[in-house]
Amino acid sequence: MSSFAKFRWYFGITVLALMIPTSAYLKIKATSFRQGTGTIAGQELQLNIASTPQARAKGLSGRATLERNQGMLFLFTAPGVYGFWMKDMKFPIDIIWLNDRKVVDLTPNVPVPVKGQPLESYVPLKPVNAVL
Repeated sequence: MSSFAKFRWYFGITVLALMIPTSAYLKIKATSFRQGTGTIAGQELQLNIASTPQARAKGLSGRATLERNQGMLFLFTAPGVYGFWMKDMKFPIDIIWLNDRKVVDLTPNVPVPVKGQPLESYVPLKPVNAVL
């Protein structure tokens, strides 16, 4: 199998619909404190930037959808193995794990949590300093 991962369409909402090589880099341009744009594998994305502990804790929880070519970028001050969960999520996502803007791991098709079931934690295989 090649080093490419294909992202999926969920309920008519595109999280990312492209092929991303693991050697891909994310280029980021902040347009405000909490907004920015990013380009990965030639695909431009509108990003919500979560760089504070409070913003990272909230993440995408409670949102009904993401529009096509939108995402949330979680930024950390140092590389680490950061865990993510799907608390209060209403749609499935793909997680792109980044270190120094390079894709180092992918967790595709993370499902919406089942009510009454324990929340699963998702972690990268390598340390990261950003997550998309």
